[in-house]
Amino acid sequence: LAFADGQLKDFKIDDIYTADGALTGHIDPPEPIRAHLGQEHWYMRDSNWDPDFKISGNRAQWFLNKEVGIAVDGVIAVDLNFVQELLAAVGPISIEDFNEKISAENLFSLVHTQVHTDFFPGSTKKKDLLGAIARKLIDTVLQNGSALNSTFLVSVQKSISEKHLMFYLPNPLDQALLRTLALSGEMNQFAGCTSASCEMSQPDYWSLIDANLGVNKSNYYLTRRISDAVTLSSEGTALHTLSISYKNDSKAESQTEGTYKNYLRLFVPKGSQLKSALSDEKGLTLDLSSPTASSSSVKIQDLRQFTVFEHLLNVAPGSSATVTFIYEVANVASNGYALTMQKQAGTDRDPVDLRLNLPQSWQVSDNGISTTESSPQDLLVKSGQVTYNTTLSQDRGISIKIK
Repeated sequence: LAFADGQLKDFKIDDIYTADGALTGHIDPPEPIRAHLGQEHWYMRDSNWDPDFKISGNRAQWFLNKEVGIAVDGVIAVDLNFVQELLAAVGPISIEDFNEKISAENLFSLVHTQVHTDFFPGSTKKKDLLGAIARKLIDTVLQNGSALNSTFLVSVQKSISEKHLMFYLPNPLDQALLRTLALSGEMNQFAGCTSASCEMSQPDYWSLIDANLGVNKSNYYLTRRISDAVTLSSEGTALHTLSISYKNDSKAESQTEGTYKNYLRLFVPKGSQLKSALSDEKGLTLDLSSPTASSSSVKIQDLRQFTVFEHLLNVAPGSSATVTFIYEVANVASNGYALTMQKQAGTDRDPVDLRLNLPQSWQVSDNGISTTESSPQDLLVKSGQVTYNTTLSQDRGISIKIK
C-alpha cells in the first residue's frame, strides 16, 4: 500500500513465493521449522513465527527489504476473517474475472475451492483471486460514501479487538501509541486485565500458540477447545491443569486437507514449573537435550518474560486429540487473583472453560469478581469455586478479590 497526504495512492498484491524466490543468501530458520517443516532456509512466508506482532511485523519488513529491495514505513496484518467482516458490512461483491459473487457467507469456501482447483506449480490463481477481491472491496469503500457507515466502522473495530487486523510501526513512540490503543498485537500479561486486576503487580497469564507445519490447509477443518482448572493455595501459588482438545474434520491427506501437524507452544509466566504433560492421557517426556520438541516429548524454554512449553502434536483426518499441561505458577494469589488469557492472532472463537478452586479459608468479597466481558457468558460462584465459560474471540481476563 502506498499513501501520500493521508490518501491511498497505490495498491498491489503479489504471491509471497515470488518474493521468497528472490532471496539470496541463507538465514537460519527457527529450529522447529528446520526440523519439522524440513526447511533449511528462513523466508518471509514464515516470518511470523514469533506470536508477538511487534517482533514478527519487524521481521516481515526486514525480509521484504532483503528479498525485493522494498523499504516500508510499517506493516499491517490482515486475515480472511477481516475480509469477511468487511463483506458483512458493505454487502456482496461481484468478481467478474472469476464469474463469482462473493459474500461474507461464502468467502471461505469459495476462496478455498477456487485457489486449489486445477492448481499447478507457478499458478497465479491465488494472487489473482485475492487481489481481485481486495481491489473490489477497496473500490467499493472509497467510491461509495454510504459504505463508510457505523456498521463498517464497527466491523473494523471488531476485527481489531479480535486480532484479525494488527499494525506495526518501527518508530518506538508510534509503536507505543499502537500498544495503548490495542492495535499492536503484542504479547502482554496485562492484555486481558480488568480494572481490578490491573492493580495487581503480577497477574497470572497464558497464551496458546499453534503453528501448522503440515503444508496443508487443515486449519479450515479444525475445531479447538480449552479447559483450565486452577487450584489456588493460601501460599499464593496457582496449580493449572490446562487441556487443549482438537478435532480434525478433514477427510483425507491432500493439498488442502490432511493431518494437522501442530507445533504447539504454551506461553506462561516466566519461572512456571511444569509438573507433568500428557497427550491423550499418555505421559510425555521432558527433553532437555533436543533443540525442539517431538510428538513424545515436551521442551521448555524461557523467552522474554515467558516460560514456554512446546510439543509437536499430530491430529490425523477424522480424529481428535487432547494435550494437557499441569504446571504451577508461584506468587500470583494473595488478597486476590487475576488471570489473562491472551488470544492467538488469526484464530477464531475457541471455547474456554475455566474453573478456579479456592482455599477453604477464602471467600470472594462482595462484588469481588470482574471480567473483560460486560456480560459473561457463564460466570458462577459456588462452594469455594468460580467457573467462567467464555470464548477466546479476543483477549480475556478475570479477577477475584478475596476476604
